[in-house]
Amino acid sequence: MTDDIGQVLRFEYTPVSTRGVVGAPATVLSSVVMPGLPVLRRLSIIGNPEEYSEMFADAEYFGGIQGRSDIQWSRRSACADSPDKWIDIPGATQPSYIPTSDDIQNYLRVSYRPVRNDGTAGQVVYAITQAPIHACTPRVDNLSITGTAREGEKV
Repeated sequence: MTDDIGQVLRFEYTPVSTRGVVGAPATVLSSVVMPGLPVLRRLSIIGNPEEYSEMFADAEYFGGIQGRSDIQWSRRSACADSPDKWIDIPGATQPSYIPTSDDIQNYLRVSYRPVRNDGTAGQVVYAITQAPIHACTPRVDNLSITGTAREGEKV
């Protein structure tokens, strides 16, 4: 547990015989608990693979107190000849990403390198959308009527 980092653990054992006789307790102290190497125990992309629908890198971090981990979203065409031809999306370095029209018919991938607060970095882990991004259903967000509604006149 992160709460144990920097602490000393104390273990006390009191021996008891099969007849119920209690012996003298013995105590041992650990060395100072150090953080483990930063790793991601799980990484997935959650959200609807649709244009303008926010996607999230859902990660479970382990290894001390998390610092500023390195995140990069990238895309690959669903029709690409090379499955390893990923193109980084400029500026897409946060845990969430909103696909644009540039992402339609592309798979998205998030690369996530866990970094501890002291700068120690772990191995990069990847997650890929299960399906390519598809275009959103057209919708109207700001519909209004201008002018005065008056019989016999256009508004």
